[in-house]
Amino acid sequence: MTDNPLVDIRGFLIDLDGVLYVGEARIEGAAEAIRALKDLRIPIRFTTNTTTRSLKELYDKLLNLDVPVKREEIFGVLQAAVAFLRRRGRPACRFLLTEGPLSEFDEFPQDDPDPEFVVVGDIGKKWDYNLMNEIFALLNGGAKLLALHKGKFWQTEEGLRVDIGAFVAGLEYVTGQEAVVLGKPSEDFFRLAVAEM
Repeated sequence: MTDNPLVDIRGFLIDLDGVLYVGEARIEGAAEAIRALKDLRIPIRFTTNTTTRSLKELYDKLLNLDVPVKREEIFGVLQAAVAFLRRRGRPACRFLLTEGPLSEFDEFPQDDPDPEFVVVGDIGKKWDYNLMNEIFALLNGGAKLLALHKGKFWQTEEGLRVDIGAFVAGLEYVTGQEAVVLGKPSEDFFRLAVAEM
């Protein structure tokens, strides 16, 4: 018998937002905890539903917060979505993403009027009634709804904020179409992250 409670653990999946940082502030003890795990040589993947930053932007943020991370240790929903779309060829997509995360999808054709998939991520205050009607029409026209996650809310420095799940649920309700949801807590997302380790 060993005194090390981690002896049977083969890897860790660690969330980012709300675990290592909130907004632009590192959570106290987060960097030290990661260093301790790395000293034990336990594999880690940093998992995230973040769709407001590209992989490079996330990596830079973690480095700026002095969190010891390698770029290849970050497994986010953007990477899961790219893998999902690649398995379907090169489908035309309508992306609801900000500029940084959109750059992760450069290999896919963008077809705003006639997409195969509407890919929904975080676009902040750009959501409005006109956009909802536009997406409603695309989904009724045959496009499939691909939600990068379906979070209800998230923690910010100003408190809890509504997340994209409210918009995804609304689109599902009005179209009768169930979204393909890629991010946490999807079992497929975690399986992909474990496979990455």
